[in-house]
Amino acid sequence: SYDAHPHHPNWLIVAIAASGQMRSEARLAGVRRALAKLAQHMDPRDHVTLLRYTDQATVVKQSATRDELAALARSDALVDQKGTADLGGAIRAACKVAENVESLDPRQVVVITGDRGNFDRAALPEAVERLSRLTEMNVPWHLIRLAADENDAV
Repeated sequence: SYDAHPHHPNWLIVAIAASGQMRSEARLAGVRRALAKLAQHMDPRDHVTLLRYTDQATVVKQSATRDELAALARSDALVDQKGTADLGGAIRAACKVAENVESLDPRQVVVITGDRGNFDRAALPEAVERLSRLTEMNVPWHLIRLAADENDAV
């Protein structure tokens, strides 16, 4: 059994693409492993808000504990059967959650996608504004694109 290193409580907001491309080529399996490992490192005071997104973002769990996140990583809650991933919508939803967290715990936003070219350019100004607001609030954010292979990387 792994014991988490002592740290201040954290609140992580994670938005995961649930599109068909994300389910293919072991991307979703990699995300599941990463969530399970994250759960192992969580302190009982840590929380994770987990979102999945295709054409719209859905909150899977608002304030997951270590055990709840581990269970979600093994479940089908991350899978959606249809739709393409709307990265702009995911950024909007994840930032909104981060802005509305009432806790004083440090927050971080992570948006994970596996799709190429799934960003509506009309959504770019709002996404930049929301991410800039997070930066002003000292909330770190990360956009992660999982490539199938090195030829797929941007």
